Amino acid sequence: MIWKVYSYNENEVFDYVFRWDGLLKIVSPPKIVEKFQKKLKKFLF
Repeated sequence: MIWKVYSYNENEVFDYVFRWDGLLKIVSPPKIVEKFQKKLKKFLF
């Protein structure tokens, strides 16, 4: 599983682009992104 931060803006909705089984997905809803952000912190930090 590869996680990549596609774009980030503190004042706007930010998107995560990540690969899951070779598929490229973009997640932008804030509530979902917050969950992914927590997961990203676990993976990156």
